[in-house]
Amino acid sequence: MNFPPRPGAAWLALLLVLTSGRHGTSDKETEVHISAQEDVAHVGDDVSFVCTVRADAKPVVSWFMYEQDLTGEPFAVVKTSESSSSGGASVAYSSTLTIKNAQFNYTSIVRCKVRLGEDRIFHLSTPMTISQKLDGKKLIGEPCAASTECEVEHSVCRESSQGGAAPGSRLCQCDDAHPVYSSLELRCLELAKLDQSCVDSAQCASADNGSQCEEHVCRCRTGFSAESGRCAAKADTSTCQSTSACLDSNAECVEGRCVCKAGYVLNPGSHHCEESGEQEFQLAIIGVSAVAILLVLSGVTAACYIINRRKEAATHY
Repeated sequence: MNFPPRPGAAWLALLLVLTSGRHGTSDKETEVHISAQEDVAHVGDDVSFVCTVRADAKPVVSWFMYEQDLTGEPFAVVKTSESSSSGGASVAYSSTLTIKNAQFNYTSIVRCKVRLGEDRIFHLSTPMTISQKLDGKKLIGEPCAASTECEVEHSVCRESSQGGAAPGSRLCQCDDAHPVYSSLELRCLELAKLDQSCVDSAQCASADNGSQCEEHVCRCRTGFSAESGRCAAKADTSTCQSTSACLDSNAECVEGRCVCKAGYVLNPGSHHCEESGEQEFQLAIIGVSAVAILLVLSGVTAACYIINRRKEAATHY
């Protein structure tokens, strides 16, 4: 992995944002933690990460950036140390990764892999983002006077529509064609509908809050189903904001959840609302009653007809 050359003097010292802090995992016999030594660093600095293991056996620690093993890379220096634990059989092992001359235009995941024998393997990672900023340029949400001041790709300077902003204030914002700002990509992106390509779930959720980005494609989240090109909430499995968000026409949004309407019950297998047995029984009773009434009326009509015919016959005699 080759990093780009260090930017020239025209660039400001750029910040390396270490967003994760400390992460850890454990089992009954082992504790593993990863942390970044610096909360903030500058371009060109040496940036260090520490993976600490407390275990009853000596671990084998490897460092990766994405899937690339950093062992032997000229910009990555690894040092290890160990210290005995007071009053216990476990030993604390520490491995420090130092990235030399950190640069600005890549986003990476630094990961330590800890192996203890054949069946105990731990993976811990911490995201690392380096953003660039030109002298005098503005980021998304910062005050501006003209669009030329806005640094982020596809951003413009215009009056703020954000709540709490002073009337008439102008901020750098994403343009109409790229309305989604990605904090992961550090740029403005287009909306992405269901089954369209994406790089950030924010693209999907902005177009349909029931979708998310999975394997670079917008797909429905758990509890939602694709229906006429959108993700609709299944009855009694997900939240909703209005009845139109519910997948089943026999469901309605009540207190933020899709529930079956009166007279319908949820089929747990299909998550669809079906007519309840009680309603079917009531309909059957109504049907039988209607037939009985018709039979009675038919009988009365027939009796009246016979009586009238007899009266007519008696008159002729």
